[in-house]
Amino acid sequence: MHGSVVGTANSLEIDAEDSAEILLEFGDQIIGSMHLNYTQIPGKHTLEIVGTKGSIFWDYYRNTVQAHQLSLGGELISEIFSCPQDFDRNDLFLAEMKHFLTLIGSELTPVCSLDDGVAALELALTARERGLL
Repeated sequence: MHGSVVGTANSLEIDAEDSAEILLEFGDQIIGSMHLNYTQIPGKHTLEIVGTKGSIFWDYYRNTVQAHQLSLGGELISEIFSCPQDFDRNDLFLAEMKHFLTLIGSELTPVCSLDDGVAALELALTARERGLL
């Protein structure tokens, strides 16, 4: 992680940061940034992945994923994918709970390991520390 800024506007009356800007660097000259803002009106919840041969853009509120890539001939190919009509966001949480309950007492490998969870927590705590200095 190269740096972060976190803040609290106190308008939400919560005991946590409500905004953050984090700059990340991964191996092989890959950089990433994360912007978090719980106070923005209207709300926005998106994810964008950009590469040299294409990009993916997910929009939570529109329930869409846009994929753009270059063909072998250099032509831009774009597709938009939407969630099925019967999609219910709560099904994601129910599936996660079912997966967790299935893992208890079994030898199955979890989708997200304890090491993954520890790494995510360490990243969040480091961002918080660097933003509060």
